[in-house]
Amino acid sequence: AAGYQPLHTAGSSAPVLSRFSLHASTVLAVLECHERAHACIGELQLKGLRTVAMVAAGAEADEEGCGDVAVLQELYPLATKGVRNGKEYFGRLPYSVKFVFAFSMLGWHALRFMKTGHMKKFYTDDYPRASLSVMSTFIILAPVLDVFFDPLVSVLTDNTRTVFGKDRGRRRPFLFVCAFLALIICPLAYAPPASLASAGSAAWYGVLHVLFQVVLMSARDIPHSALGSELTCDYQERTSLWAQWELWSVTGILMGLLLPTLSGNECVGSPDDGCTSFLMIALAFVAVFFFSSLLLVCKVKERPAASLVKQNSPLVAMLVQSLMNKPFWLLLMSDVVEGFGSNLPMQVLPYVTEWVIGAEACKQFIGSPSLFFGVMVSVHMIVRLPSTFLWKWIADRFGKLQTFILFNVLFSVQHLCFLLVGDGDTTMSLVLAATWGFCYAGHWLVKDVASDVFDYDELLNGERREAHFTMTLDLVPKLIEVPADALPMILMGYFQYDPALDRQSDGVRWTLRMSLSVVPGLAGLFGTLFLLRFPLRTKEQHAAIIRGIAAHKAGLPATDPLTGLEVPVQLCKADGTVVFGGEELRGDHALILRHFFAFEVQWAVNAGDVSKLRVMPLIAAVSSVLVSVPGVLLFISGWEDLARGDAFSWSNAGLIVCGFCVIFFAFSAVRLREAQRAIWEGLPLSACQIVAKIYASQGLLRGGATKSEVEQNAE
Repeated sequence: AAGYQPLHTAGSSAPVLSRFSLHASTVLAVLECHERAHACIGELQLKGLRTVAMVAAGAEADEEGCGDVAVLQELYPLATKGVRNGKEYFGRLPYSVKFVFAFSMLGWHALRFMKTGHMKKFYTDDYPRASLSVMSTFIILAPVLDVFFDPLVSVLTDNTRTVFGKDRGRRRPFLFVCAFLALIICPLAYAPPASLASAGSAAWYGVLHVLFQVVLMSARDIPHSALGSELTCDYQERTSLWAQWELWSVTGILMGLLLPTLSGNECVGSPDDGCTSFLMIALAFVAVFFFSSLLLVCKVKERPAASLVKQNSPLVAMLVQSLMNKPFWLLLMSDVVEGFGSNLPMQVLPYVTEWVIGAEACKQFIGSPSLFFGVMVSVHMIVRLPSTFLWKWIADRFGKLQTFILFNVLFSVQHLCFLLVGDGDTTMSLVLAATWGFCYAGHWLVKDVASDVFDYDELLNGERREAHFTMTLDLVPKLIEVPADALPMILMGYFQYDPALDRQSDGVRWTLRMSLSVVPGLAGLFGTLFLLRFPLRTKEQHAAIIRGIAAHKAGLPATDPLTGLEVPVQLCKADGTVVFGGEELRGDHALILRHFFAFEVQWAVNAGDVSKLRVMPLIAAVSSVLVSVPGVLLFISGWEDLARGDAFSWSNAGLIVCGFCVIFFAFSAVRLREAQRAIWEGLPLSACQIVAKIYASQGLLRGGATKSEVEQNAE
């Protein structure tokens, strides 16, 4: 139908078309003769008719291709036809498109990792001499605020259709605004007023840290990653795109970590005399980011708004639905390596070079600990750049999932080896920095694998929700970063970290060593266990998913290549009513039930009681309140130390506990409210039964049918 939505007709037309191999003319004849299709004939477009014919006949649907080119060309406007291994395929991206998309990462990651590698030490050791406890408070606060801001950004960008009445895409408006926000936030972060005291300079850091981490990063990273996932439908072309993204990202990281180090010791080792070099470098990086972002906005096209289904699911409902996507859930659990493995080692590395390897050893090797830190980072990044090509070759040769599993194992083993580093071990440190660079060069594969999972979600639910899934995939690592970023600072304060000392206590040194080695190493091994169960393993499975999406757009059922079950079309009427298997589900009832997991809906069906929906949310809400009590007590007990700006305060640990409890309580409270609403509004048990059937067709509950079983029933 118009806009390539599923046909709003119920009856036997879809089963008839799915049982026989038909030519285009036969499909048209069936549509014209079928009494239920008469009302839709006037709305059908030529491309829509061709889609029905192509899907039904299976013509020109290459086993490794995306399917019907005529329809997909509109959905992927920048993709073209290409030739691979002597066979034509659709989904090739011109190099100029890959470059424009990836090049914007240069300035962005330069800014981000200059902040990661240098800003904390600048504030704690140079003239601001900021309070560690006050800084830790803002470091903890940022991810808590992210929990509310990230979902808001994902909903806004997924549901954007027009800006000032024109179709400007779903992602580009956000990228345009972020280019201007960076011009303000980033330079101010390196220009704290010299008149501020310890607590005041820490507050200056904290406010700008929150603006950068919460507002700027969310509004920029979520739309940008979502844009990359929708540029092409081709399995291997996506690998090439994300490899380009990694190359420019690593170049930006190298610049952001190295150039401030080469500027000398002015901003990290000369207290009370001011600092301007970091500000000048930040201004240069901002200029690169600003102009590359504008180039991206001007050159990249997005799929037209008319081809997108309007999404009405609230934040909590969308989160529940994404967690029931098995491939995504497994990928999400494995990505805890991002929270511990990506940021934590680089956060503590400047301290490791000075207090674990030793300032004297670093001075003998190159002149100062900050310069040795720059050498380690340089070795890491220089090795990481060419290693990206090797990881891409392995992914093309053996499959992206298998390569991603290999990455996790090597990453974990490599970080555990950092336990061997001690006083004076400069050579061993450089060797491990090189192996670290080689291993971590494969981390970009998580985005490549995730892009295919987004297609699988569209097959199951009929919606494009790249930003929502990207947000969720990034949000969990951000939450993990709460203890990952704050606890080392808290423990360093507890063990009396003092930059004026010649040697730190053993407690401080072991905190740094564990943060660099054991914590990220164990996190990587933990993530690998989930990846071993990941079901979306081959490009043939992905090609079948794309063909299934095309079938659904033609109003036909499709087979889920991961479960073998037949996934009927979920027809959505203008008033929100969902039609599934000839049964109708009111839109408001469907919206309520999207807040509950499959096992909760099945429990209500088995018990014949809709009130069962409130049991699990109530237990979760009460549990979060009980767990928050010790967190509140910790916060109160350390408040005086925090107010004085002492190096250590128990309030930070209490704030971590309370923050997680608030997040979990808010999630549970929304679900409890919807359960109570279902009871008050008299939600019929038949609505739960229809939703249970939908979940069964998706393999979440027992009772789903394969294609052959459906055909036998039809006969």
